[in-house]
Order: sequence, then C-alpha cells, then structure tokens
Amino acid sequence: KEGTAMNILFDSANGADTLIYLAYEEEPFPLRLGEAHKQSGSETWLYARSEEESDVIAIGMGKRRALTLEKVRRAAGSAARTALREGRNSASFVRRTAESNISAADELQAWIEGWLLGLYRFQTYRGVTKIDISVDLLLQTADWPELTKPELEVVLSTGRMRAEGAVVARDLVNEVPGTLNPDRFAEWMVEYF
Repeated sequence: KEGTAMNILFDSANGADTLIYLAYEEEPFPLRLGEAHKQSGSETWLYARSEEESDVIAIGMGKRRALTLEKVRRAAGSAARTALREGRNSASFVRRTAESNISAADELQAWIEGWLLGLYRFQTYRGVTKIDISVDLLLQTADWPELTKPELEVVLSTGRMRAEGAVVARDLVNEVPGTLNPDRFAEWMVEYF
C-alpha cells in the first residue's frame, strides 16, 4: 500500500524484534509450550527473559498431516497482525523443516501472501488518522535449503503479486457506492489495466 513499507527481506543483517515459529501438535517445540497451544489457530507470546533472547510468537498449526496452504496463509496473517498490534518493527519467520505434503516453494509463497494480507488496512478515507506503520518480514535462505536464490526471488515475486491482486479486490469491495458505481468501476478497470 502506498506510504507503507511492506518489506520482505532475505538474510538481513538487522536482527528481528520477534521470532515466529509454527507449532505442530505431537511434535517437539524448541521452547516450553503446552499441547493446547499447538492447536490450529492459537497464538502464544513467549516473552524473552533477558536482553540476549528474542520474543517468540508460537502459531499453533494442529497436526502436520492436516496442513494446507490456506492454514499457512492464515498463520502468516495472524502472526503479522499480532506483531503489528504489539508495535514490532520486524519479525523473522523461523522455518523448521520436516516431512510435509506441501512443497517449500508453495509454503513460502503462501506465507508471503498471508503476511502481506495480514497487514492490509483500507485507509482511503482515514486522512490524518491514516496508520503508516508496518512490520518487516525477515527470512533466512538457510531455512529454505530446497530453493536456490533465484527460486526464492521468483516465489517472493509471485507471492507479492498474488497478495497485491487480493488487495486491489479488497479495496474495491471496501469502496463506498457513491464513489465506485458501475460507470466508475468500468472507468477504473480501463485505467488500471
């Protein structure tokens, strides 16, 4: 969105405010986390105990065998909104590889789409109350060993394009009827495309 930086960076030298982990039922988790917090749709903040540690958002995913791309998108959107609500500037998605029915490219693309859509806000009429904050997403190429650097760039580009298409549709749906009537919609389509 204009005025809001939605940066997605690979191997950034800057550390993230927050780490994001996906938590699957019946699988070990790197930090202490009860099974109830691994259920699909749950979000758990694990705050650092010292300056050397990072805060963690654990996103419950349910059982891995029931994983879908839509669940990945929803988890990413939830993580983005949670980090935004907490006033974080950046978050790093830490991927723990495991046997999955979803390819690495599809998983990453779904994560990028979900992240960008999770940060979406319709602000056309907000004026001085417009919110120009965002949360950068940091990714490590080492977490995606199945993908080469050029493949990562293609996945990032495709994810961005798909999210931007959804944002255009959301903006049109959110527009007021007095501004976006059938005649204006036809004009807009010609202008846009």
